[in-house]
Amino acid sequence: MILIDSGSTHNMMSVSFAQKIGLPLIPIKPCSVWLPNNEPSFITHRVLRVPVNIQGVNTEADFEVWDGVRYEVILGMAWLKEVDAWIACRGAVHGKLQNGKSFSIKGKRSLPSIPTLSHL
Repeated sequence: MILIDSGSTHNMMSVSFAQKIGLPLIPIKPCSVWLPNNEPSFITHRVLRVPVNIQGVNTEADFEVWDGVRYEVILGMAWLKEVDAWIACRGAVHGKLQNGKSFSIKGKRSLPSIPTLSHL
């Protein structure tokens, strides 16, 4: 599963996913990161120039590799900046590739509707 997350400064990939698709892990000086749940995690590897294809939009990105379990890939501000993207409130990401071609990516899931109570 891929998460496009404007709250993440870097692109992240789980070590299990990187190994599963056979990417060469490049060792880096270990650094700590804080997860959204306020727990620390460590990054010890990186992968470079990984092809990314989402709904026919082809790009590439560098990723910090971590021991994430919920998402295989997180595309953060590094990727969003690279593709000059903006996020629409109705669940789409719009951007422009280096070749000038514009794109839109829409999420596959939507939240269930929540009953609303009102009193007049």
